[in-house]
Amino acid sequence: MGLVNRMVPVGQSRTAAEELARELSHFPQRCLREDRSSLLEQESLDERAALANEFEHGVRSLAEVQTGLERFRAGAGRHGSFD
Repeated sequence: MGLVNRMVPVGQSRTAAEELARELSHFPQRCLREDRSSLLEQESLDERAALANEFEHGVRSLAEVQTGLERFRAGAGRHGSFD
């Protein structure tokens, strides 16, 4: 899942965290917000309800898809770069 995908030297965690935050700030924000909301809402749900909740959030994220596809076709967003 990539939840832990890097280690940093002692004393460098804040610098690394700030760099990661800068990287994440370039990702499509609606998608990030919907993913976070889905995660927070799922804790008390059974599997079927959690999947339905994830689907609802995913559908809302699709608002960014067309614009993102057009940008990707033009070369933006390759290799994790959303600038």
